[in-house]
Amino acid sequence: MCSASFKSGAATAGITVLLGLILTSITAVDAKWQMFNPAYLSKNAVYFLSEGKGLDYFGVCFGFTILLIIGLFFATYFVMKKKPLQAENH
Repeated sequence: MCSASFKSGAATAGITVLLGLILTSITAVDAKWQMFNPAYLSKNAVYFLSEGKGLDYFGVCFGFTILLIIGLFFATYFVMKKKPLQAENH
C-alpha cells in the first residue's frame, strides 16, 4: 500500500520502518499495552492450548488485529481506487 501511495522509495521505506517501530514500542512500553500487539495472538494460542483458556486480553488482541487487517484492506482499496496500477507497455 505504501508503494502505491508514495512516489519515492525512501518514503515507502520510512513508513514501513515507522510502523515496525510503533509495534515494537507497544511491546516495550508496558505489559498493559501488549494486548494491542498482533504478535501476541500466538502467545494467546499457546496459553489456550496448554491451559485450556485464553489470556484475559485475548478478545482485545483478536479484535484489534481484525480491525487492523480491515483498516489496511480498506486503505489499500481506496489508494488503489485513487491511483490504479499502471500497466507496463512492452
